Amino acid sequence: MKRIKQTSLLNFIPAKRINEVASAAMQSPVQASSSTGPGDNLRSDHSETSEIIGNQTKSNMLDIGHYVKDVGSIDRTVIYKLLKQPHIPDTSYVFPKEGKRNLRFQRKWLEDYKWLAYSVQLQAALCKYCVLFSSATCGKGGHQKLSSLANSGFKRWKDVHEIFQAHSNADYHKTCVTKAENFVSAFERKTESVEMLLNSSAQKKAEENRKRLIPIVETIIFLWTTGIGSKGNK
Repeated sequence: MKRIKQTSLLNFIPAKRINEVASAAMQSPVQASSSTGPGDNLRSDHSETSEIIGNQTKSNMLDIGHYVKDVGSIDRTVIYKLLKQPHIPDTSYVFPKEGKRNLRFQRKWLEDYKWLAYSVQLQAALCKYCVLFSSATCGKGGHQKLSSLANSGFKRWKDVHEIFQAHSNADYHKTCVTKAENFVSAFERKTESVEMLLNSSAQKKAEENRKRLIPIVETIIFLWTTGIGSKGNK
Protein backbone atom coordinates (compact mmCIF):
# COMPACT_ATOMS: atom_id res chain seq x y z
CA MET A 1 0.00 0.00 0.00
CA LYS A 2 1.31 3.35 -0.98
CA ARG A 3 2.00 5.57 2.00
CA ILE A 4 0.66 9.07 1.85
CA LYS A 5 3.35 11.64 2.22
CA GLN A 6 2.77 13.90 5.24
CA THR A 7 2.46 17.46 4.01
CA SER A 8 1.43 20.63 5.79
CA LEU A 9 -2.20 21.59 5.25
CA LEU A 10 -1.05 25.13 4.48
CA ASN A 11 0.30 23.81 1.16
CA PHE A 12 -3.25 23.12 0.00
CA ILE A 13 -4.91 26.36 1.12
CA PRO A 14 -4.47 29.41 -1.10
CA ALA A 15 -2.24 31.99 0.59
CA LYS A 16 -4.83 34.70 0.05
CA ARG A 17 -7.47 32.62 1.88
CA ILE A 18 -5.11 31.97 4.79
CA ASN A 19 -4.43 35.67 5.21
CA GLU A 20 -8.13 36.51 5.07
CA VAL A 21 -9.11 33.94 7.69
CA ALA A 22 -6.19 34.75 9.98
CA SER A 23 -6.92 38.46 9.78
CA ALA A 24 -10.56 37.91 10.69
CA ALA A 25 -9.84 35.41 13.46
CA MET A 26 -7.20 37.50 15.13
CA GLN A 27 -8.93 40.84 14.64
CA SER A 28 -7.96 43.29 17.39
CA PRO A 29 -10.45 45.28 19.53
CA VAL A 30 -9.26 48.49 17.92
CA GLN A 31 -10.14 47.19 14.44
CA ALA A 32 -13.47 45.93 15.63
CA SER A 33 -14.37 49.32 17.04
CA SER A 34 -15.00 50.56 13.52
CA SER A 35 -18.30 48.65 13.47
CA THR A 36 -21.53 50.14 14.74
CA GLY A 37 -22.03 49.59 18.44
CA PRO A 38 -23.22 51.06 21.73
CA GLY A 39 -20.17 53.31 21.97
CA ASP A 40 -20.88 55.23 18.75
CA ASN A 41 -22.24 58.32 20.50
CA LEU A 42 -19.25 58.60 22.85
CA ARG A 43 -16.80 58.10 20.00
CA SER A 44 -18.66 60.81 18.12
CA ASP A 45 -18.19 63.16 21.09
CA HIS A 46 -14.45 62.49 21.12
CA SER A 47 -14.29 62.93 17.34
CA GLU A 48 -16.04 66.28 17.55
CA THR A 49 -13.63 67.42 20.26
CA SER A 50 -10.65 66.32 18.19
CA GLU A 51 -12.04 68.29 15.27
CA ILE A 52 -12.40 71.38 17.45
CA ILE A 53 -8.86 71.06 18.78
CA GLY A 54 -7.47 70.24 15.35
CA ASN A 55 -8.93 73.41 13.88
CA GLN A 56 -7.93 75.86 16.57
CA THR A 57 -8.04 79.54 15.81
CA LYS A 58 -5.48 81.93 17.24
CA SER A 59 -7.41 81.84 20.52
CA ASN A 60 -7.28 78.27 21.82
CA MET A 61 -10.69 76.56 22.01
CA LEU A 62 -9.79 75.00 25.35
CA ASP A 63 -9.44 78.47 26.81
CA ILE A 64 -12.13 78.32 29.50
CA GLY A 65 -12.83 82.01 29.04
CA HIS A 66 -14.79 81.15 25.89
CA TYR A 67 -17.47 79.40 27.95
CA VAL A 68 -18.12 81.61 31.00
CA LYS A 69 -21.39 82.92 29.53
CA ASP A 70 -22.62 79.71 27.94
CA VAL A 71 -21.61 76.80 30.17
CA GLY A 72 -24.91 74.95 29.70
CA SER A 73 -24.26 74.25 26.01
CA ILE A 74 -20.79 72.68 26.43
CA ASP A 75 -20.40 69.10 25.24
CA ARG A 76 -19.53 66.64 28.03
CA THR A 77 -16.28 65.67 26.36
CA VAL A 78 -15.23 69.31 26.11
CA ILE A 79 -16.01 69.75 29.82
CA TYR A 80 -13.76 66.79 30.56
CA LYS A 81 -10.98 68.31 28.45
CA LEU A 82 -11.38 71.69 30.16
CA LEU A 83 -10.99 70.00 33.54
CA LYS A 84 -8.09 67.73 32.65
CA GLN A 85 -6.25 69.65 29.92
CA PRO A 86 -7.22 73.33 30.03
CA HIS A 87 -5.34 75.67 27.75
CA ILE A 88 -2.10 76.99 29.22
CA PRO A 89 -0.52 79.97 27.44
CA ASP A 90 2.68 79.16 25.60
CA THR A 91 5.91 80.02 27.42
CA SER A 92 6.47 82.80 24.90
CA TYR A 93 3.20 84.45 25.87
CA VAL A 94 3.65 87.76 27.73
CA PHE A 95 0.99 88.26 30.38
CA PRO A 96 -0.43 91.80 30.23
CA LYS A 97 0.25 94.34 32.96
CA GLU A 98 -2.59 95.33 35.28
CA GLY A 99 -3.17 98.16 37.76
CA LYS A 100 -1.02 101.09 38.83
CA ARG A 101 1.84 98.78 39.78
CA ASN A 102 1.86 97.09 36.38
CA LEU A 103 1.73 93.61 37.90
CA ARG A 104 1.40 90.51 35.77
CA PHE A 105 -0.09 87.06 36.21
CA GLN A 106 2.63 84.60 37.26
CA ARG A 107 2.80 81.20 35.52
CA LYS A 108 3.85 79.44 38.73
CA TRP A 109 0.44 80.19 40.24
CA LEU A 110 -0.98 77.48 37.97
CA GLU A 111 1.10 74.97 39.92
CA ASP A 112 0.34 76.50 43.33
CA TYR A 113 -3.44 76.40 42.80
CA LYS A 114 -4.62 73.31 40.94
CA TRP A 115 -8.07 74.77 40.31
CA LEU A 116 -6.62 77.82 38.57
CA ALA A 117 -6.75 78.50 34.83
CA TYR A 118 -5.66 81.54 32.86
CA SER A 119 -7.82 82.79 30.00
CA VAL A 120 -6.05 84.57 27.18
CA GLN A 121 -9.51 85.40 25.84
CA LEU A 122 -10.38 87.38 28.99
CA GLN A 123 -6.78 88.12 30.05
CA ALA A 124 -7.83 87.03 33.51
CA ALA A 125 -7.67 84.13 35.97
CA LEU A 126 -10.57 81.73 36.48
CA CYS A 127 -11.44 78.76 38.64
CA LYS A 128 -12.16 75.97 36.17
CA TYR A 129 -14.31 74.09 38.70
CA CYS A 130 -16.50 77.03 39.61
CA VAL A 131 -16.93 78.22 36.02
CA LEU A 132 -18.20 74.79 34.95
CA PHE A 133 -20.21 73.67 37.99
CA SER A 134 -21.50 76.69 39.90
CA SER A 135 -24.77 78.58 39.65
CA ALA A 136 -25.30 82.31 40.24
CA THR A 137 -25.15 81.64 43.99
CA CYS A 138 -23.76 78.58 45.64
CA GLY A 139 -22.36 77.17 48.88
CA LYS A 140 -24.32 76.32 52.03
CA GLY A 141 -27.93 77.28 51.51
CA GLY A 142 -27.05 78.66 48.09
CA HIS A 143 -26.55 82.17 49.48
CA GLN A 144 -22.88 82.78 48.78
CA LYS A 145 -22.19 85.20 45.96
CA LEU A 146 -19.57 83.97 43.53
CA SER A 147 -16.27 85.78 43.14
CA SER A 148 -14.96 86.99 39.77
CA LEU A 149 -12.88 83.80 39.61
CA ALA A 150 -16.11 81.92 38.86
CA ASN A 151 -17.49 84.13 36.10
CA SER A 152 -16.03 87.38 34.74
CA GLY A 153 -12.37 86.62 35.53
CA PHE A 154 -9.97 87.94 38.17
CA LYS A 155 -7.03 90.23 37.42
CA ARG A 156 -6.27 92.15 40.64
CA TRP A 157 -2.78 90.72 41.07
CA LYS A 158 -1.86 92.93 44.05
CA ASP A 159 -3.86 90.82 46.52
CA VAL A 160 -3.66 87.59 44.59
CA HIS A 161 -2.65 85.15 47.33
CA GLU A 162 -5.22 86.42 49.83
CA ILE A 163 -7.96 86.22 47.19
CA PHE A 164 -6.90 82.81 45.93
CA GLN A 165 -6.68 81.37 49.44
CA ALA A 166 -10.10 82.75 50.35
CA HIS A 167 -11.51 81.19 47.18
CA SER A 168 -9.94 77.82 48.01
CA ASN A 169 -11.70 77.87 51.39
CA ALA A 170 -15.10 79.04 50.13
CA ASP A 171 -17.93 76.54 50.58
CA TYR A 172 -19.22 77.02 47.05
CA HIS A 173 -15.75 76.29 45.65
CA LYS A 174 -15.52 73.06 47.63
CA THR A 175 -18.96 72.08 46.37
CA CYS A 176 -17.88 72.69 42.77
CA VAL A 177 -14.68 70.68 43.28
CA THR A 178 -16.77 67.73 44.48
CA LYS A 179 -19.10 68.04 41.49
CA ALA A 180 -16.12 68.15 39.13
CA GLU A 181 -14.53 65.08 40.69
CA ASN A 182 -17.81 63.17 40.45
CA PHE A 183 -18.19 64.21 36.82
CA VAL A 184 -14.67 63.07 35.88
CA SER A 185 -15.16 59.76 37.68
CA ALA A 186 -18.48 59.08 35.94
CA PHE A 187 -17.13 60.14 32.55
CA GLU A 188 -14.09 57.86 32.82
CA ARG A 189 -16.21 54.92 34.01
CA LYS A 190 -18.47 55.36 30.99
CA THR A 191 -15.47 55.40 28.68
CA GLU A 192 -14.07 52.24 30.29
CA SER A 193 -17.48 50.58 29.98
CA VAL A 194 -17.65 51.35 26.26
CA GLU A 195 -14.12 50.00 25.76
CA MET A 196 -15.09 46.80 27.56
CA LEU A 197 -18.12 46.40 25.30
CA LEU A 198 -15.97 46.93 22.22
CA ASN A 199 -13.38 44.41 23.42
CA SER A 200 -16.10 41.88 24.21
CA SER A 201 -17.63 42.33 20.76
CA ALA A 202 -14.23 41.87 19.09
CA GLN A 203 -13.52 38.69 21.06
CA LYS A 204 -16.93 37.28 20.16
CA LYS A 205 -16.34 38.02 16.47
CA ALA A 206 -12.92 36.37 16.56
CA GLU A 207 -14.38 33.26 18.18
CA GLU A 208 -17.09 33.04 15.53
CA ASN A 209 -14.45 33.27 12.81
CA ARG A 210 -12.42 30.49 14.42
CA LYS A 211 -15.53 28.27 14.56
CA ARG A 212 -16.14 28.87 10.85
CA LEU A 213 -12.55 27.86 10.12
CA ILE A 214 -12.75 24.52 11.99
CA PRO A 215 -15.00 22.62 9.50
CA ILE A 216 -12.89 23.89 6.58
CA VAL A 217 -9.72 22.52 8.17
CA GLU A 218 -11.42 19.24 9.17
CA THR A 219 -12.67 18.72 5.60
CA ILE A 220 -9.20 19.30 4.17
CA ILE A 221 -7.69 16.87 6.68
CA PHE A 222 -10.29 14.22 5.83
CA LEU A 223 -9.80 14.57 2.08
CA TRP A 224 -6.04 14.45 2.36
CA THR A 225 -5.75 11.55 4.79
CA THR A 226 -8.15 9.43 2.69
CA GLY A 227 -6.28 10.21 -0.48
CA ILE A 228 -9.28 11.81 -2.13
CA GLY A 229 -7.71 15.20 -2.25
CA SER A 230 -4.20 14.19 -3.39
CA LYS A 231 -3.54 14.78 -7.05
CA GLY A 232 -2.61 11.73 -9.06
CA ASN A 233 -3.50 9.29 -6.23
CA LYS A 234 -5.78 6.52 -7.49
